[in-house]
Amino acid sequence: MADIKNLKVDLKNKILSCDKVIILPHKDPDFDALGSAAGLSFLANKLRKDFCSSIVVDIPRHDDAKMMLEDMKGNGYGYNIISVDEYLDNYYEITRDDLVILTDVNAYSRIPISIDGVKKENIIVIDHHEKSKDFVQSKIRFIDCKSSSASEIVTKLLCQFNIKYKSDLANYLLAGIYLDTDRLKRIVDGDDKSYPDTLDIVSKLKKKHKASPSEINKYFMKDFAVDRKVHRFIDGAQFTDTYGIIVGRDEEFFQKEELAMAADYLLPFTKGAAFTVGRVSEEFVSVSARAKENSSINISKVMQKLGGGGSKKSAAAMISDATTEEVGKRLVKVLHPSFVEN
Repeated sequence: MADIKNLKVDLKNKILSCDKVIILPHKDPDFDALGSAAGLSFLANKLRKDFCSSIVVDIPRHDDAKMMLEDMKGNGYGYNIISVDEYLDNYYEITRDDLVILTDVNAYSRIPISIDGVKKENIIVIDHHEKSKDFVQSKIRFIDCKSSSASEIVTKLLCQFNIKYKSDLANYLLAGIYLDTDRLKRIVDGDDKSYPDTLDIVSKLKKKHKASPSEINKYFMKDFAVDRKVHRFIDGAQFTDTYGIIVGRDEEFFQKEELAMAADYLLPFTKGAAFTVGRVSEEFVSVSARAKENSSINISKVMQKLGGGGSKKSAAAMISDATTEEVGKRLVKVLHPSFVEN
């Protein structure tokens, strides 16, 4: 079992002894990746007054995540945010003695820059997804699938250090938790007991650190048109004895969040799991997967087979150079009969 107290000790020792701290959220970062990165950067800067940690970030594709990133840049905490392009253009170099912290990611294929020159003992992995097939090798890792999000893990970590922080950071962390729990609907409205600490952590963010759900609503700009689009998409669902699946038309574009929303909506009507397939860019088709508590399908392993990953309840994959129909057929091939657990 992951032990947050051990992570506190290991993280503090590494931060105090390294040359500099580099924080890496996953490619095309979402609220959870950005929120947890902000929390880790704030913590590193509190522990070390002689330097400022850096967040090396892939610029998000979607406007809502871009909005959060811009808010972080203008925040009074002074986050040192470096885009991947800026990192490459200015020949920044991560040395063997730098500390690299990966957040909301544990797969090599999902980190935005190479870390091949960094010693394993100077890489820390913090994630809530199950281990990916191309898992980053590190001496220190905190993988907790019973946390709803990386932002929940980082909030727990900040609680261990008993460090005060302002509502802006609390809002970033709450947005990360809200994203990965569909604004707590999976916990409050459903019968999902997979994340036992989430509601308590959310309460602390609101009461102690003044996080404001109304303030972060600006990041969740899902208007009526989007909701209607998702429901039209669901109308094309097909069902088997164990799962439901929707494959979008190749010429219709979706945001990843829309595919995730559709999978959430579809899940209650299935026997165990829901899969949505849709095009998110000219290059990529995305698959979003959700599973019930008692599902016979391990969606994490299914998504790993497609080059992605996640937990047994929530997972995803991105596939390039293929049509939505081709990806749908590949998904069905994986599901029959592989990765159906007895």
